[in-house]
Amino acid sequence: MTPDELLELSQKLSQEKLYVQSERESIARLNHEVAAAAAQVCKTAWLVKQQRANLSRLTQDEASLCCLKANVLETTNFVDAFRHLNYHESKFSAFLKLLKDDPVLVAEFVSNYSSKSTEYL
Repeated sequence: MTPDELLELSQKLSQEKLYVQSERESIARLNHEVAAAAAQVCKTAWLVKQQRANLSRLTQDEASLCCLKANVLETTNFVDAFRHLNYHESKFSAFLKLLKDDPVLVAEFVSNYSSKSTEYL
Protein backbone atom coordinates (compact mmCIF):
# COMPACT_ATOMS: atom_id res chain seq x y z
CA MET A 1 0.00 0.00 0.00
CA THR A 2 1.17 3.43 -0.82
CA PRO A 3 1.33 6.21 1.74
CA ASP A 4 -1.62 7.96 0.07
CA GLU A 5 -3.75 4.83 0.35
CA LEU A 6 -2.78 4.42 3.99
CA LEU A 7 -3.71 8.04 4.69
CA GLU A 8 -7.06 7.60 2.95
CA LEU A 9 -7.72 4.36 4.86
CA SER A 10 -6.83 6.08 8.14
CA GLN A 11 -9.26 8.92 7.40
CA LYS A 12 -12.04 6.50 6.50
CA LEU A 13 -11.46 4.50 9.67
CA SER A 14 -11.53 7.69 11.70
CA GLN A 15 -14.82 8.69 10.09
CA GLU A 16 -16.25 5.20 10.71
CA LYS A 17 -15.19 5.40 14.35
CA LEU A 18 -16.96 8.75 14.76
CA TYR A 19 -20.05 7.38 13.03
CA VAL A 20 -20.18 4.29 15.26
CA GLN A 21 -19.70 6.43 18.37
CA SER A 22 -22.50 8.74 17.26
CA GLU A 23 -24.81 5.78 16.61
CA ARG A 24 -24.03 4.28 20.04
CA GLU A 25 -24.87 7.56 21.74
CA SER A 26 -28.08 7.82 19.75
CA ILE A 27 -29.11 4.27 20.66
CA ALA A 28 -28.30 4.88 24.34
CA ARG A 29 -30.40 8.05 24.31
CA LEU A 30 -33.31 6.28 22.62
CA ASN A 31 -33.04 3.39 25.07
CA HIS A 32 -33.24 5.85 27.97
CA GLU A 33 -36.30 7.52 26.44
CA VAL A 34 -38.02 4.15 25.93
CA ALA A 35 -37.29 3.14 29.54
CA ALA A 36 -38.72 6.43 30.81
CA ALA A 37 -41.83 6.04 28.65
CA ALA A 38 -42.30 2.44 29.82
CA ALA A 39 -42.04 3.52 33.46
CA GLN A 40 -44.65 6.21 32.85
CA VAL A 41 -46.97 3.67 31.19
CA CYS A 42 -46.61 1.35 34.20
CA LYS A 43 -47.40 4.17 36.62
CA THR A 44 -50.42 5.24 34.59
CA ALA A 45 -51.66 1.66 34.30
CA TRP A 46 -51.39 1.20 38.07
CA LEU A 47 -53.29 4.44 38.71
CA VAL A 48 -56.03 3.47 36.24
CA LYS A 49 -56.38 0.05 37.88
CA GLN A 50 -56.71 1.65 41.32
CA GLN A 51 -59.21 4.21 40.04
CA ARG A 52 -61.27 1.48 38.38
CA ALA A 53 -61.33 -0.52 41.63
CA ASN A 54 -62.28 2.63 43.52
CA LEU A 55 -65.11 3.30 41.07
CA SER A 56 -66.45 -0.24 41.39
CA ARG A 57 -66.45 0.14 45.20
CA LEU A 58 -68.38 3.39 44.91
CA THR A 59 -71.64 1.47 44.69
CA GLN A 60 -70.83 -0.46 47.88
CA ASP A 61 -68.99 2.07 50.06
CA GLU A 62 -69.70 5.56 51.20
CA ALA A 63 -69.12 8.18 48.49
CA SER A 64 -66.94 10.40 50.69
CA LEU A 65 -64.56 7.50 51.33
CA CYS A 66 -64.23 6.85 47.60
CA CYS A 67 -63.66 10.55 46.93
CA LEU A 68 -60.95 10.61 49.58
CA LYS A 69 -59.27 7.59 47.97
CA ALA A 70 -59.52 9.24 44.53
CA ASN A 71 -57.81 12.36 45.90
CA VAL A 72 -55.04 10.26 47.43
CA LEU A 73 -54.54 8.49 44.10
CA GLU A 74 -54.24 11.83 42.32
CA THR A 75 -51.41 12.91 44.62
CA THR A 76 -49.56 9.58 44.53
CA ASN A 77 -45.80 10.02 44.37
CA PHE A 78 -43.92 7.10 42.79
CA VAL A 79 -40.46 6.25 44.11
CA ASP A 80 -38.07 3.84 42.41
CA ALA A 81 -37.45 0.81 44.63
CA PHE A 82 -33.74 0.63 43.88
CA ARG A 83 -33.23 4.13 45.30
CA HIS A 84 -34.35 2.98 48.74
CA LEU A 85 -33.49 -0.70 48.72
CA ASN A 86 -30.17 -0.49 46.82
CA TYR A 87 -28.81 -3.96 46.14
CA HIS A 88 -31.57 -5.57 48.25
CA GLU A 89 -34.17 -4.67 45.62
CA SER A 90 -33.76 -7.91 43.68
CA LYS A 91 -34.03 -10.01 46.86
CA PHE A 92 -37.10 -8.09 47.99
CA SER A 93 -38.69 -8.44 44.54
CA ALA A 94 -38.06 -12.19 44.58
CA PHE A 95 -39.63 -12.40 48.05
CA LEU A 96 -42.74 -10.50 46.94
CA LYS A 97 -43.02 -12.68 43.82
CA LEU A 98 -42.79 -15.78 46.01
CA LEU A 99 -45.60 -14.48 48.23
CA LYS A 100 -47.72 -13.58 45.21
CA ASP A 101 -47.22 -16.93 43.51
CA ASP A 102 -47.73 -19.13 46.60
CA PRO A 103 -50.87 -18.30 48.60
CA VAL A 104 -50.40 -21.46 50.72
CA LEU A 105 -47.08 -20.06 51.94
CA VAL A 106 -48.77 -16.78 52.85
CA ALA A 107 -51.44 -18.69 54.77
CA GLU A 108 -48.72 -20.58 56.67
CA PHE A 109 -46.97 -17.30 57.56
CA VAL A 110 -50.21 -15.78 58.83
CA SER A 111 -51.13 -18.91 60.76
CA ASN A 112 -47.71 -19.16 62.39
CA TYR A 113 -47.65 -15.46 63.20
CA SER A 114 -51.11 -15.55 64.80
CA SER A 115 -50.25 -18.61 66.89
CA LYS A 116 -46.90 -17.09 67.97
CA SER A 117 -48.40 -13.70 68.76
CA THR A 118 -51.06 -15.24 71.05
CA GLU A 119 -48.38 -17.22 72.89
CA TYR A 120 -46.68 -14.01 74.07
CA LEU A 121 -49.87 -12.34 75.31
